[in-house]
Amino acid sequence: QKLREEMNSNKGFAWQNAVSAANFCAGKKMNLDEAYGWVQGFIDRNVKYFPIYSSKATVQAAMGKQADADATMKEAINLPDATVGQIVGYGRSLITNKREKDAMPVFELANKRFPANATALMGLARGWSANGDAKKALKYAQDALKVETNAGNKTQIEGMIKKLEKGEAIN
Repeated sequence: QKLREEMNSNKGFAWQNAVSAANFCAGKKMNLDEAYGWVQGFIDRNVKYFPIYSSKATVQAAMGKQADADATMKEAINLPDATVGQIVGYGRSLITNKREKDAMPVFELANKRFPANATALMGLARGWSANGDAKKALKYAQDALKVETNAGNKTQIEGMIKKLEKGEAIN
């Protein structure tokens, strides 16, 4: 009821609030039709941001409409504002949900949109590892290490490379 009141107040004019409210409802699997309407309302007004589409997909999945959610996420990852982290994060969520093969086109898109980016390259490494190809995964992890500039991230990648060299999975 409080969310409904807020969405009918000035707070309802901000897409960020609609995303938060819809994600809350999806997480609780409650008021899903209303939650869908909140994010769809912004999409209908041509507000095209990754978080809005991602939230719509989350609600669709909670409604049991996985094919619709997948189609929405395909749109989301192709939006101009989608960051490498958001795209790779989506791919990793597919791996978590035992959809390893579905994750590969997502990681490939991240690499195409963000070439020579360590996060995109590690997405491919994780994807190949999840799909049972440690050799390809190792190649992408080594490529990521070459372009990574953050010392902490380099250490993490080095640890994953060691696992891959032993034929171990990194996800």
